[in-house]
Amino acid sequence: MNSPKPILITISGDLGSGKSTVGRLIALRLGVPLKSTGAFQRELAQRIGLTTLELNKLAETDRSIDTQIDAISAEIERQQTSTVVDSRMAWHFIPSAFKVFLSVDARLAAQRIFDAPRSSETPYASVEEVQAANLARRQSEVERFKSRYGVNIADHANFDLVVDTSAAAPDAIADVVVAEFHKFQGRTATGPIAAKPQALHVRA
Repeated sequence: MNSPKPILITISGDLGSGKSTVGRLIALRLGVPLKSTGAFQRELAQRIGLTTLELNKLAETDRSIDTQIDAISAEIERQQTSTVVDSRMAWHFIPSAFKVFLSVDARLAAQRIFDAPRSSETPYASVEEVQAANLARRQSEVERFKSRYGVNIADHANFDLVVDTSAAAPDAIADVVVAEFHKFQGRTATGPIAAKPQALHVRA
């Protein structure tokens, strides 16, 4: 008898797109653990007295930071352990996973972050400041991962499902991801699927 396929889903996306919330909901629906490399990164930044943006800047020259973070995903792929992984690069290190990207309007993302700041981060003075910080962090990450791994984390072609979260509730997004994941398990992925909950973008 064949063993059941592991549940492996990676959640990547824009800052403020709801990755953490949606990841938790998906993990609950499927009854598997959630791993967040972003949470690990924030803990690491706090431990050495840096903001997340400052840690990203440091990681441009200190490869050991990415090595620690990426090892989490690489081990999940090796063990084939059923997991939902919230991570910028997990799609690259867990090639067997169903790879999801959550996109969001930049201004709305900044507003979300401003309205619900993380306790580990320095408070922002305005939505504009959040948007500028998001852009700086995203540019830092895109450049770093292109240089380090030769991949573009902003390229939707890397993913099996792309969901625009700008106008949808997290529960609705989680429902879309779970439904598309079940379809994915029964097929061989060959290219992107795209989506909003009302404009889904899925790989056929």
